[in-house]
Order: sequence, then structure tokens, then C-alpha cells
Amino acid sequence: MLISQNYKFSQDWVWVDVVEFEWSQPFHQILTKKVNLMNQELPTLQSKIIEEVKTCGKKIKAIEDKWEATRPRTAEFTPREALDQLNIIGKEIETTNSEWVRLCKAKDLLSMELGDPNRLSGLVDDHALLKNVWSAVDEVWKHIDAINEIPLSAYQYKKVKDELDSLLEKMNEFPNRLRSHNVYDEYKALIQKYRKVNGIFQELKSEAMKSRHWRTLLNQLKIQVKFNDLILFNLWSADLIRYATIVNQILGEARGELILEEFLNGIKETWAK
Repeated sequence: MLISQNYKFSQDWVWVDVVEFEWSQPFHQILTKKVNLMNQELPTLQSKIIEEVKTCGKKIKAIEDKWEATRPRTAEFTPREALDQLNIIGKEIETTNSEWVRLCKAKDLLSMELGDPNRLSGLVDDHALLKNVWSAVDEVWKHIDAINEIPLSAYQYKKVKDELDSLLEKMNEFPNRLRSHNVYDEYKALIQKYRKVNGIFQELKSEAMKSRHWRTLLNQLKIQVKFNDLILFNLWSADLIRYATIVNQILGEARGELILEEFLNGIKETWAK
């Protein structure tokens, strides 16, 4: 524009092509030097990545074996124990997966044979699903834990029955992907078992069961808790269904004694008249 308007430039004016020439050469030299340096270092970098890939591969094998051997997949674990274990191994899976993905990107940048960045995706998904199952079961089991803490002296059959029915209904509403896991089946079966045991609780709370009968029952079931200190957990953990013969025998004796006692009391009242 200045040229077209016949602008008179001063003698020390520096033309743009001169600036471009003077600066382009150093830039070109620097770039060339960096490229050459990169090419010289490339084999070393590639060798380092290969070693890291081998090390990470061993970590992946170790975490896969650990997952297969220790993942909480049965009701032998409480929900809290399972979630604690899943949180620990989950951090290991996340760290190993991030390291593997980083190495795959590095191999791509260094023009090396590509690795599969999704190699651990299956394990990540399995972990997420199992954690979701246990988290859902844990929400239900918090209510079971509360029921377990009920003192036998405060036990009410209908209240416990209604609570267990509500929890079963809640489990039935779990998404299909959670209900397809055996952890769900085992814990649902436990609640159904609790419902049956709740019926036994009702019988044991009958007026026929005196202190002497409870002492015999607790001794037979090897429950090291005094009658006045009993909570429902003590009886549930004793597996009353397994020892139904013992329970029924003691209940039968208690009922028989009550009938005899009432009969004798009736005779006494008759004689008193």
C-alpha cells in the first residue's frame, strides 16, 4: 500500500523479505537439528517403550490372575467386605489400565506396532458390574443389619415380616444385569431363609418358652450369650433351620409343660372352690 502511494522510505528501512530470510534460516537450522536429534534418540525411546510394555504386560497378567482368584462373587462375603475388596483391586485395575493406554499412545507416536488400548476393557467392565451388584445388595443389607440388632425382648413378628417382604420386593426390582449375577441370587435366598427363620422366632417367643427352656436351647445351639442380652443376629447366625430338630424338641417340651401347668392350675382352682 505504501509503495502504491509512492511513500518515501528511510535508508534504514528493513524490507519484509529480508526479515523473513534472516529469521527463516535459524529456524530451519533449529528444526533440522531437533529432527536429527529425534531420529538419533528414536531407537532408544522405542527400546524403552518395549521394556515398559513387557513390564506392564506382567502387571496385567498379575491383575487378571488376582481378579480371577479374589473377586468377591459369593455370599461368603458381606456387602461391606466385598465393596472394600473391590475398591482396593479397582484402584490397581485403573492404574494398570491407564499405564497400558499411555504405552499404546506412545507406540503410535513412535511409529511402532500398535497395541490394543482396550485390552483391559473387559476386566474394567466386569469390575464395574460386580461393584454395582454389591452396592445394590449393600443398600438392602443395611436394613438387614438393623433388624439383626433388634433385641429379642423387643422382637415383633409382623414388623420383621413386613420389613423382609419389602426388602425382597426391592431386590425383585433390581435391573436385569444385576439380577443375572449369582451374588444377587444368593443374597435373595438368604432373605427368603430369614423369612422362614422369622416364623421360628415367633414360636420361640410364645409364653410356653420359659427361662429354663431358653437356657437349654442356647446351650444346645452353642450360643454364648445370656438370654436377656440376645439380639436377632445371635439366633439367625445359629442356623435354626439346620437345628430344627433341636428347636422343635425344646418347643415341644415347653408346650407340653405349659399344658400340664394349665391343667394342674385348673385342678387347683376346682379344689379351691
